[in-house]
Amino acid sequence: MKTVVAARLRRHIVTTGILLAALTGGAFAAAPATAAPAAVSPPAIPGVPDVGAPGEGAGKQLEPTIDPRGNQVWPDRTALRRGWTEVIAVVDGARIRTRPVSGTVIGLISRNAYFSVSCKVRGRDGYTWGYSIHKGRLGWVRGDLWAVVYYTYPNAPAPRPIPWC
Repeated sequence: MKTVVAARLRRHIVTTGILLAALTGGAFAAAPATAAPAAVSPPAIPGVPDVGAPGEGAGKQLEPTIDPRGNQVWPDRTALRRGWTEVIAVVDGARIRTRPVSGTVIGLISRNAYFSVSCKVRGRDGYTWGYSIHKGRLGWVRGDLWAVVYYTYPNAPAPRPIPWC
């Protein structure tokens, strides 16, 4: 019995070490002195707004975004696409990610900034995620961090309902 418990404990310790090494870019494992730390974006956490700190996701996008069809898409400078719905960020620092929930953060959207959403999916975290474009960056923004824009001037068009991807 004691040997079974000891074997399980050894496996747990080894597994924990492997996970820590993977999550910290090898800081807990023996690695060459020239190894660069891996850039890891924290996943979105249910019940906590998916917002980032200033500078997070700034700079050149190094990883493609995965579009609703599963294709890799690199950013372009299209300001607005036809058939997309205009939305507004309701928090400061809303993260735009390469894929829902756990994708790399490729930028932040400030409060009251306008951007567009093409379609939405249900993430494995239980939230709706919108496939979005903001300042030329295509990505995914959690649905509780934006609201559809409704214009109230006379004869203003109704916003396009955001379809499921």
